[in-house]
Amino acid sequence: MNSPAQLTLAFLEGRPESAAPVLAELDPSDAAAFLESIPGRLAAPVLAKMAPWSAARCLEHLSPGRAATTLQRMPFLDATSLLRLIEEDWFEVVLGQMTDAKANDFRNSLKYPKGTVGAWMDYTVPTFSADTLAADTLKYAKRRDNRADSHIFVDQAGVFAGAVGIGELLRCDRKASLAEIMDRSIRPLSNRAMLASVSALPDWDRYSMLPVVGRKHNVLGGLTRGGLRKGLSEERRSRVARSSESMLTHVFGSLLLSAAGLLEVVTASGDGSAARSSEENDDGR
Repeated sequence: MNSPAQLTLAFLEGRPESAAPVLAELDPSDAAAFLESIPGRLAAPVLAKMAPWSAARCLEHLSPGRAATTLQRMPFLDATSLLRLIEEDWFEVVLGQMTDAKANDFRNSLKYPKGTVGAWMDYTVPTFSADTLAADTLKYAKRRDNRADSHIFVDQAGVFAGAVGIGELLRCDRKASLAEIMDRSIRPLSNRAMLASVSALPDWDRYSMLPVVGRKHNVLGGLTRGGLRKGLSEERRSRVARSSESMLTHVFGSLLLSAAGLLEVVTASGDGSAARSSEENDDGR
């Protein structure tokens, strides 16, 4: 018979989306203590399924080493979303536990304004030179085992040249170079473009991920449909929050003005009563 601990681990592995809301109900320190006690490979999927604010509070109570390994096991965009919600000092402590390359990926993502493509692109999307053979590329793709990868991007002399779908790699001649089989029609996105400006591009009907390039047309990463949705959703939440804050400020200001006006009326009324009383006293004399 399986022990309760084994059943718990099996449940976490099979149903992280069900375990996440349970942990979110706990005190963040208790949730963090539980995540510290289980294997890192199980902690990451559960944290990724939690509501961002709850997950960020839990993350702040993990040890720096466990926080770093958990973030690195999570999908890049989910991890980046959490890092946006934690204190900068703690953020740097956690990044200090990562390799320089991974820490720089997170820093680069967070330096962009939230509504831009750069803030939501995945830096870990593989890029290969145009003369790489399909066989070598496929070996890497299999080792990577990332379901979010629909394409790999091709670089030629430091400039984006095209993309190759994972399905095409499976079908093509393994001795062909990427230059021979790549799709040259896919249009890259600028890292500084606003998400709203690229959300309606027809390319989204053909591709689940689009390449992102810098000013020199160098490949920086990819923006997935999921990343686009996450970014637009966060923008909407921010607008609602700003609108609510503005409304509260307006209401509070109106209340203050009303209170000030009422005070003037009361003061004026009091001054008038005092003046009439003084006149009556004068008449009595």
